[in-house]
Parts: sequence; C-alpha cells; structure tokens
Amino acid sequence: MTATNIPLAKLEVVNDTLAEGIDSAGEESELFLTKLAFFLAAHHVSEDRLREAVEISLKDLGS
Repeated sequence: MTATNIPLAKLEVVNDTLAEGIDSAGEESELFLTKLAFFLAAHHVSEDRLREAVEISLKDLGS
C-alpha cells in the first residue's frame, strides 16, 4: 500500500471521528465498521487497495 503523509492533526481528527462512530454504534459497532468499510471501498478505494488494506489490518491484529 502506498504511504500517504497525513498531518498528525488530521490523523487525530480521523481517530476521534472513528471513536465517536464506534461509541455511538454501541453493541452494533462491528456492523457499523463493516458498513463504513464497505462505503469507503465503494466510493474511494480500488479492489486491489482494499484487499491490501485488509491484509495489513489483519497483520496488525496478529492474525
């Protein structure tokens, strides 16, 4: 995956926004994250980049 240099301040906003969404979803947080990932993939990411992002995220989980 190509690295994009995003300013730390923007990453903090992204992190806060995701945390708020997860908190708001409550017990449906997994469904929320699935829908969010699907939306982002459908609107902003190629199939190859999505597959690569999934692989990287799984590695980060230790899977």
